[in-house]
Amino acid sequence: MNNFLDIIANDNHAFSAYLAQPKDKPKAGVVILQEIFGVNVHIQEVADLFAQNGYLAIAPSLFDRKERNVQLGYDKDGVAKGRELKDLVIMMPLKILKLQFQLFLQLEKLG
Repeated sequence: MNNFLDIIANDNHAFSAYLAQPKDKPKAGVVILQEIFGVNVHIQEVADLFAQNGYLAIAPSLFDRKERNVQLGYDKDGVAKGRELKDLVIMMPLKILKLQFQLFLQLEKLG
């Protein structure tokens, strides 16, 4: 079953993530970080491919703090909007690692 779900951050902000689950027990889990285009069809397809190969895959919507459900195209407008959002949501590497760990803990509950 592949769908979007909400994940609650430590500050109670709810952001969405695309979850792709394998048919059988997962071999492992993988966190897929979006490009500047959000969790668009391409990122969902990447997650689905991992799930088809036995992995639990999640792609968090990192832009949700500024704009929910961002799914941009690969055209000039999409690049411009993605760069604008990226500049608003710049994260230090340690914050990303913390987010990945929080997602892992929440995925274990689903597991």
